[in-house]
Amino acid sequence: MKNKEQKALEQEYLRQLKKEDKQKKRGGFLRYFHFKNLKTEIRGYGYEYSFQKYCFTLLGAFLGIFAISKLLTLQGAYTVVVMASFLFFFPLILLSQFKHMYEEKRFRNAVDYMEQMIYSFKRKGKILDSLRDARLSFTQTMAERIDEAIAYLEKGQAKKNLYREALGIMEADYGCDRMIVLHDFLIKVEEVGGVYDRTLNIILQDIKEWTERTYIFQKERSRMRVRIDLSLLISLLLTGAFPFLLSKEQMLSAAFIKPFYQISTCVVMVIFIVLYAFTQNSLMGVWLKNNQEADEGEIQQSLDVIKKGDLSKEKRVSILMFFILCFPLLIFGLIDQNHWILAGAVGVGLMTLNVPFRKRKKARKSLEKEIGKQFPIWLRRIALALQTDTVYVAMENSIETAPFILRQELRDTLKRIDRDPENIEPYLHFFEELDLPEIQSNFRMLYSLGNLGSDDSEEQINSIIKRNNALFDKAEREANEDEVAVKYIIVLIAMFLCTIKVMLDMVQVLGIFTGIWTKL
Repeated sequence: MKNKEQKALEQEYLRQLKKEDKQKKRGGFLRYFHFKNLKTEIRGYGYEYSFQKYCFTLLGAFLGIFAISKLLTLQGAYTVVVMASFLFFFPLILLSQFKHMYEEKRFRNAVDYMEQMIYSFKRKGKILDSLRDARLSFTQTMAERIDEAIAYLEKGQAKKNLYREALGIMEADYGCDRMIVLHDFLIKVEEVGGVYDRTLNIILQDIKEWTERTYIFQKERSRMRVRIDLSLLISLLLTGAFPFLLSKEQMLSAAFIKPFYQISTCVVMVIFIVLYAFTQNSLMGVWLKNNQEADEGEIQQSLDVIKKGDLSKEKRVSILMFFILCFPLLIFGLIDQNHWILAGAVGVGLMTLNVPFRKRKKARKSLEKEIGKQFPIWLRRIALALQTDTVYVAMENSIETAPFILRQELRDTLKRIDRDPENIEPYLHFFEELDLPEIQSNFRMLYSLGNLGSDDSEEQINSIIKRNNALFDKAEREANEDEVAVKYIIVLIAMFLCTIKVMLDMVQVLGIFTGIWTKL
């Protein structure tokens, strides 16, 4: 179970990250134009980058821009503007590539570390021995962090919880939900004991499935990056095909030296550079991350709407708007006997009076989405806690560190269980206002755990973990697919710009052609 010490370590780590971000912002993005700062940042990702390679890469990019500018018959001054735009975004593009490689390496190291810890702990049953085994498989940063954790355990001086603080060193650099869950379980076994082989196998299976999904998603992102880059290049070439074909016609080529054409072409090329830089940065990918909760204030407002029906403000506003907008129209329509005015007044009235119901629907949808994201995390911790605790104790101990959206409902559920401990009814009222069949099914299983023998209980616990892993698999796959789909809008933007640019060029050429025809 996630305890106060662990939460304090995570908060301290987040504060440190924010402090580092503020320090970087003080220097601003412009500080990366100094190659020394850029090289230092890249070295922080574990790579070396020479000034010679920097110059060759930039030269190659400038040659490409020059060739496309020639195709688009762009004049020298505007070509320089495009090159200057690329130079401005070049550090961002370069850093995103190195950060992409760094995050992929960091992900592989974290997965290898977790798998090795599981294999070693199954054989030796001790965290310190498992860390020593894992240390043999790594070099550089991961090895340094494992050495720090081993040294901390060997020193044996802890502020509150020795194992939590030692493993927190690993989580500070490589932390993710699954690593925290694994560490929590290993600590519980180390301190309390118990049967753990089957549960470790399930955790290991979850890590392997997550790894496979992530690798598939990484490949999909790489393919998407290539597709978007090709679409940007092809769109630029199509944009340049029209002026290139007509540039040999002396009379018609006059359209391409006019300021409007030059400026619009320069703007389109700069926009394409911005899109390219955005693509490189947004598709970088951070594979090790903890699940972030939504804003607690927004969650509480939605809970009040669903639980308490707190829509009094919205109802007052809708009634007020009805009398201000609709009532006068209704009176006027009746007096004038105008059916159109009456129909409009009725329509506006229905819309204003329907505001509270739309508010409730929105609150329901946001809560269901947030619960679907946070419940599997809570349930996974509960399932592991059930190795040593009863269902009631595990739920009670989980309240303090449970996701905000679940806390009050867990308290209410425990109160209902206190009043009627033998009945399944208290378990079935968990967020009964929402449509959450999978969660209700899991609570039925939690109820049954309190009425079974130890052998059946172990089977049920592992069944909960497996079902919970399936929830994670579904949620993560959907999130990955949605994220990939959203990025394809860049392709549509490129195609739209290409179409508009070609149409503008055709209008200019048509204008010149019409002028020539008139003279003839």
